[in-house]
Amino acid sequence: MWAIPRSLRGALAPLKTDFPLPLDKGRGVQGIGLINKPIYAIILDILWGYSSIGRALRSHRRGRGFESPYLHFLIASFIREKNMGKDEGQVTEFKSLLEELRKQLLDACIHFEIWEQLWPTKQVVDVINRYKGFFLPARNAHIDRFYIKVCNVVSNKSSQPSFYRVFGILNANTTLAPGLDVRSLKKRLKSHKKTLSAIEQYRNKKGAHWDMEIPVQRKPILFGDCKRMLEELQNIFNEISGAATKNVWSFKPIQHGDTNALLNHLNELRGIHKSRLKH
Repeated sequence: MWAIPRSLRGALAPLKTDFPLPLDKGRGVQGIGLINKPIYAIILDILWGYSSIGRALRSHRRGRGFESPYLHFLIASFIREKNMGKDEGQVTEFKSLLEELRKQLLDACIHFEIWEQLWPTKQVVDVINRYKGFFLPARNAHIDRFYIKVCNVVSNKSSQPSFYRVFGILNANTTLAPGLDVRSLKKRLKSHKKTLSAIEQYRNKKGAHWDMEIPVQRKPILFGDCKRMLEELQNIFNEISGAATKNVWSFKPIQHGDTNALLNHLNELRGIHKSRLKH
């Protein structure tokens, strides 16, 4: 016979349960109601129920066996509450991870766009050369940050908010993004392996050590390859987000075009300055 120490019963006595538990109304009629029992009494009931395992006759093997409706319902309630808490925690973790991944990808898009707009085209090359002490270091810094952000979102490290970490969670719980073909998304991501490998090599040797003169021997990273890879990452993210949260995102920054506006303004000022010198 199971027994609970008197001191523990005294500590648990004020605690009551408010679980809706089965009530035996006699003659096999049962219903659901609230049983106002001390917690220690419920613990004792559970221990007594488990102590009866294996004592039932063969004729009692069907149904709940020695578990009373009260005990059966209570155990099932505990298990259900525990699983619900676990599922809710996983959903919260997944949404938090997805939001952090979105921010990292947005940062990569911003740095890439500024780097692209600072390219010395025919329209802005004179301005960039005129202020090259500012624009050339800024351009190099933005491409370095772009490479670092890209490496973060495709990292295999568990600490990084990456696509592969998202894939792992989705493989473990497909209900987080119903109908999503994770295998297909992985295949699409791996199709850019050459570009991603070149970016990672650059990041490991130079991008993460911007304050050191480190010679970098790497395969050329082409602008077109980077742009296609970045667009694919955006599409993959939106497919995951759409399936999981019904939301899709734009990765165009609010200040889109500010760099071009600045260059054009400086170009206009330079033209005004030249015309004044002529007069």
